[in-house]
Amino acid sequence: MRLSPWCSEPGEEIYMQMPRGFKQEGKCFRLRRSLYGLRQAPRAFHAYLVKALEQQGLLQSTLDPCLFVGEK
Repeated sequence: MRLSPWCSEPGEEIYMQMPRGFKQEGKCFRLRRSLYGLRQAPRAFHAYLVKALEQQGLLQSTLDPCLFVGEK
């Protein structure tokens, strides 16, 4: 299981300006993955983590969403 915040889907379309050095006026990038530092990155990483842990057989607690319970 690979866990990294920039490997998760952002869940919405996010566009950013081209970095310095690119000379294409009027163009921008559409992000396919979340980038570290975006406001959406923690939410996207948590959704990715929940999905990965549930695939491993763990259940998310209803009282504390950061708690996962599983049988050994």
